Amino acid sequence: MKNKNTAFLLLAAAFFCASNGLISAEPSESPFGADAVSDLYSPAIAGAGGFVTTTGGAPASALNPAQGGDARRMVFDAGYLAIPVFPYGEEESGYMQAIEIGAMFPSRYGVFGGSLRYIGGFGDGIGDGLQFLYFPIKPTLGGNISAAKEVYPGMSVGAGLNFGSGGDWTFSGDLGFYYNTGKNLGPFRNFTWAVALRGLGVNYFPTWLTPAGGISFELFRTEGKEGKADPLAVGFSGDLSIPSAFYFPYTSMIIKTGLNMTIAEIFNVSVSWPGGSGFNVRELVKDGDYAAFPAIPSVGIGFNIILPSGGERIAGGRLPSDGDLKVNGAFKPLYEGVTAIGGGVTWHVGVADKKPPVVSIDYDEPMYFSPNYDGRADYLEFPLLIVDDNYVTGWQVEIKDEQGNLVRHIENKEQRFESFNFRDFFNRIFAVKKQVDVPPVFIWDGINESGSLAPDGRILQ
Repeated sequence: MKNKNTAFLLLAAAFFCASNGLISAEPSESPFGADAVSDLYSPAIAGAGGFVTTTGGAPASALNPAQGGDARRMVFDAGYLAIPVFPYGEEESGYMQAIEIGAMFPSRYGVFGGSLRYIGGFGDGIGDGLQFLYFPIKPTLGGNISAAKEVYPGMSVGAGLNFGSGGDWTFSGDLGFYYNTGKNLGPFRNFTWAVALRGLGVNYFPTWLTPAGGISFELFRTEGKEGKADPLAVGFSGDLSIPSAFYFPYTSMIIKTGLNMTIAEIFNVSVSWPGGSGFNVRELVKDGDYAAFPAIPSVGIGFNIILPSGGERIAGGRLPSDGDLKVNGAFKPLYEGVTAIGGGVTWHVGVADKKPPVVSIDYDEPMYFSPNYDGRADYLEFPLLIVDDNYVTGWQVEIKDEQGNLVRHIENKEQRFESFNFRDFFNRIFAVKKQVDVPPVFIWDGINESGSLAPDGRILQ
């Protein structure tokens, strides 16, 4: 038990220390535009917009530390954003940049990750390290570490720790919850909702103590045929956050929306509006003389390159050992002409899986049974064993007649979330990940797919 929980306890201790900043001192006011900085954590976030439902590499865990709880593969990412001045605002000159690297590692105990980033310019700029008048962010070197755990299929919790120094220092904690229901909500498919409590401690950017909630869902999807990739999918994301929720002199409200379109699961285009930090009430009334957020949306593009591994595969099929390399580009307007533009890569490393699972079914052929409920040979029973180097994530048994027609299909049942139970929920947070249960003995009662008794005849499995 001690080894299993060590990483979680260390993160909890650091999180507690960071959270003490809530009661140790009055928070300082974040600089103007601070809530837009989190969208500069990676090019993948900058173009598409950063939402609490955003998934991906370690930088996305700074938006919601629960987002990576269901990761099965290691993820590495790196990106660069140039931040010059474009001629559509009042800013006259200046130059900044955002550089980041990150990694996430799944394990039996959870998914752990971290990223490092530098955001700022070089040289004194207009004074004290500032490069822009309308985006007064001083050079800062920082990052985040996170731990996430999938407690039920599609449902994850997480905690994170942010750190940084430069313009000012950052030491704060985050909490997050993420749930992809896998269900439809009316006409909206694959409904996902998430909440996060960010900045529990001392934050230079974004604003301290910011609760945020958001949803995402598919507006439209065209299903691929014969195992091929889906030709088109269109999705929506939306967030509502309350920076400085409990210190009212600095309290604000931010609304963000985004659309994304994926073609053949390879090419992706996304937009997020408004630019900057979003529709930020605090920025609307800043100095009372201009609307700070830009009317131009952020735009992101992505191209996914499949890195196939060796091994036999069916047409259109993927192997766990296949990798993915996604190349991202981003254009993000900030304030008064200050604009971020750049690109990055995200590498999802394939899981080594060189040996297929070994399935053993031990029974004498032929076997006879008569499911007439007379107490004699009413069930077909035989031992079942599945052995694999990796986790067995699912199994299914198909029973067919001599003509090859399906008589009965039986598969494992996922332990989906149905009702909340505190003990079960927290036990799952610290439980070691394991494969699905495989029954030692398979039992069939003769009932077919329609719920009726199968007719007499020779049955093949």
